[in-house]
Amino acid sequence: MVDQSERDNFVRWNPASRLGHVESFFVKANHPSLPQALWLKWTIFAPQDRPEEAVGEAWAVFFDASKNQRVALKQVFAAAECSWGRERFAVAVGPCQLGPGISVGSLASGGHSIRWDLSFRCDSSSLRLLPHQFLYDAPLPRSKLVSPYPDARFSGRFEVDGQELEIESWPGMQGHNWGREHAHHYAWAHCNLFEDEPEAVFEGVSSQLRLGPFTSPFLSLFCLRFRGQTLLFNRLQHAARHQTRVEGLCWGFQADSPLWQLCGELEAERSETVGLCYENPDHAMTYCLNSKLARGRMELRRRAGSGWEPHAVLHSRAVALEIGTRDACHGVQMFV
Repeated sequence: MVDQSERDNFVRWNPASRLGHVESFFVKANHPSLPQALWLKWTIFAPQDRPEEAVGEAWAVFFDASKNQRVALKQVFAAAECSWGRERFAVAVGPCQLGPGISVGSLASGGHSIRWDLSFRCDSSSLRLLPHQFLYDAPLPRSKLVSPYPDARFSGRFEVDGQELEIESWPGMQGHNWGREHAHHYAWAHCNLFEDEPEAVFEGVSSQLRLGPFTSPFLSLFCLRFRGQTLLFNRLQHAARHQTRVEGLCWGFQADSPLWQLCGELEAERSETVGLCYENPDHAMTYCLNSKLARGRMELRRRAGSGWEPHAVLHSRAVALEIGTRDACHGVQMFV
């Protein structure tokens, strides 16, 4: 029987469409105590008006702040070397594979190599930031996001430039996004490694949309799974009213729901960030500033009368933070 998490990983690409398409399946995992993290991604890229030129991309990045090490790789494979599951969760780009509970692969480029053989388990349900199912099928928003396995534990081994590392119960997640383009300007974050709240899981996104000559304000959606509750800050009528600030590698926000308020400050160091070039189907370039070792502080407040009272504070040094921008003068070293 196929569950919701697996259905949320079915490929959405229509090979006959000429509108252009980009779709990614990705994994991230953090060492429980050391500043190490692994990020993997499988991408379908179909250029606008030329679906016959679609390719698969495989990406891998390893972060080790204790050694000031960042290794980032990408390889492109012809469509004939890729497969995408439409009725089951099965993704393959060249030698890199992803499916329910498993991920194996190897990439080599520019004198560097990353190999991995991982298994993962996740007992929590799929996490969806968009509030309604129809939004995942509608033309807008042009970029969709879901986390089929938002609180996973990874085990196995991987090798970076010949150095093998064992993984045992590293917290992480597996996500899936797709659409006609990358959002014009966005911030995305995920964390399930908080210092004082080991069961907490956070995910959020803020996006500016381009509509002809106009750019929207930031539209923001958040979810915090906390002490047995799922706290959603994703009402459409509030998406543009949440306070949002994206400056460089910093993302600050304040989001309200009828009962809760969530305030966050997330920040990555340039030395722990890699710049990645994400081409859009219309060939415009999005620069993804990607860190899996960002610092985060969040304060959760509960409504009390006409104001708010403190409820909990969460800290982490292992936040996955990605900033997407069309501005080439972002100041981050580009790796791929």
